[in-house]
Amino acid sequence: MTQRFSSAIEATASLADGANITAINPWGVVLKIASGDEVGLRRCLQWLSIFARSAVDIPEAVFQHFKSLTDRFNFSVTETLPLIHATFQCVWMRSLGRQEFLGMISSVHRRLSVEVSRCLNEGEVLPTM
Repeated sequence: MTQRFSSAIEATASLADGANITAINPWGVVLKIASGDEVGLRRCLQWLSIFARSAVDIPEAVFQHFKSLTDRFNFSVTETLPLIHATFQCVWMRSLGRQEFLGMISSVHRRLSVEVSRCLNEGEVLPTM
């Protein structure tokens, strides 16, 4: 009498072998959705903030890509807030080796400085996260 034992991993091996699993690029999927249109970018910025809050180690290149998209779609201060919030959360979780974020934050500030000044002069309160 021969007994055969199997596991869940064996049962799903035919559906996704190890080579295909390592080829999955989750940030590529998120950035593709974000690049599609403004609605996708808004949704993905919220995801980015959730990932950062959950202590996911987000590569600096992902933040740079999101920053480029907010520039391309000319996002306002309010619309860019999730990116800034996620950046600060990421730096808070792991501050060492995160100096490269300074340039990105400076660039966002330069682009939005007129709007920020207008909000301050008019006493406009920006939403917080």
